[in-house]
Amino acid sequence: MDPHAQQFLISEFEALRREIDGNLAASRDLVSYALFTSALIWTWLITKKPNEPLPHGVEFIAPLLSVLLGLRALTLTWQIGRIGEYILLVESKLALPPGLGWETHFHSLGQYARLDLAVDALWAMIIIANTSAAIFYRKKRPKKNLIQKV
Repeated sequence: MDPHAQQFLISEFEALRREIDGNLAASRDLVSYALFTSALIWTWLITKKPNEPLPHGVEFIAPLLSVLLGLRALTLTWQIGRIGEYILLVESKLALPPGLGWETHFHSLGQYARLDLAVDALWAMIIIANTSAAIFYRKKRPKKNLIQKV
């Protein structure tokens, strides 16, 4: 292989690896943000007195925020997948010896499907828990104490 092409591929791989690492870190942070903000919102709502007025629909802030953060995490996962597909293509063109090439190895094990399923299940639990709590909270809170639109 031409030394310039080899150096290009090495540099490109390093840049893609940094992008994957950054996306993974951002995805983990989004889970933390979703859990922290949910806990903060629910703590605030639960500590409100039953006769204290609240804006209409305030209990749906946590589920909405969870959905938005989950969608962002999903886009990060898609970006990682697209990078992985490109690296897999490059690895196949390099005619590497069997067992070499991370993406080739990872795809042969079928790990992506299991990893995606676990992440999707985590986000589904966060969203379902927040939505269920919002519905329960709305049913239990006296309706007369909601601030009505003028």
